Amino acid sequence: MDITFPGKILIIVFIVLLFKMINDGPFIYATGTKHVVEMLNFKFDKNYLKIKKGDTVVFVNKDQIRHNVVNDNDLIINSPLLYQYDKYEHTFNHDFDKVVFSSTLYEHIESVTIENEKPFVKKSFIQQIINNFKRLF
Repeated sequence: MDITFPGKILIIVFIVLLFKMINDGPFIYATGTKHVVEMLNFKFDKNYLKIKKGDTVVFVNKDQIRHNVVNDNDLIINSPLLYQYDKYEHTFNHDFDKVVFSSTLYEHIESVTIENEKPFVKKSFIQQIINNFKRLF
């Protein structure tokens, strides 16, 4: 079976587009910044961070004693017990205004407040429909 010249071009274009689609997505790439908060001498080394959606916060226990990291947001899982040099991290791929992280093992440790650089503004249902309609045109 002999394929005509326009048929060969069509097959090549299809293969190129298929290859591009496979390489481009639908994957989620980590594009945010990593922020490190160390636990040392019974305290967090930072009390406040301003981050963007997509950023990752890594808590590193550099103390010789165990720590944990808990928070006030239902979307974020609390850490297990962290022994020396253990890490706990969370990537903020969800909408949030601010999240407070603390330790429940040692009450005197001050908390870490993580705030969104661009606060999440909840839009009304009607406003969401209007915005989606505008995107069509």
